[in-house]
Amino acid sequence: MILNHYKYIFFDFDGVIKESLTVKAEAFKELFREHGESFCQNIWEHHMQNGGLSRINKIKLYMDWTGKDFNNTKLEELVNEFGDLVKDKVIKSPWVPGVLEFLKEKKDDQIFFIVSAAPEQELQEICSMLRISKFFTKIYGSPVSKTKAISDSINHHNLSLNECLMIGDYNNDRIAASNNRISFVLRSHEFNTNVKVPSDIRVIENFLRREISN
Repeated sequence: MILNHYKYIFFDFDGVIKESLTVKAEAFKELFREHGESFCQNIWEHHMQNGGLSRINKIKLYMDWTGKDFNNTKLEELVNEFGDLVKDKVIKSPWVPGVLEFLKEKKDDQIFFIVSAAPEQELQEICSMLRISKFFTKIYGSPVSKTKAISDSINHHNLSLNECLMIGDYNNDRIAASNNRISFVLRSHEFNTNVKVPSDIRVIENFLRREISN
């Protein structure tokens, strides 16, 4: 099993630990519902194709799409509203199959980190409520980038690069791994079938069947 070959594993959260991508897509649509169904469908499609981007960048983009003038106060208001909409729904969303069992089984043999684009405080609260914080040495979220979060962990803990693995579901996760010269595995699901990755990237559908394919 390839996952057993690495001592240190960095996990993205949405789409890797929790099946929470659609929860957040619906929340983005809710923020802009006054602009109509077609507008909201474009938001849905953009979010599902760009799962690893931060909510702030997405909300800024969707604000631009409206053609209206917005200020930072309105941006902050929408970001806060989004957080209120998603937290409980993320907690209630399904686990990626097998991930919880994997964390429990390997917690004494491997060292785990979360590297996410979600706000760090919110993510830490979610992990606490899910009772999974104990499995992770560090939980990183925005405003720290994924590249920097991995780099900080490597430097702080003096990790060997060939013992490190990033598991993500979008190209920004692969790029963060590449920027730090560590291995990457793509977790595939129905919403990232359009993601173009190099032919040598290994793919896993879930944590129940841990054999990896190219």
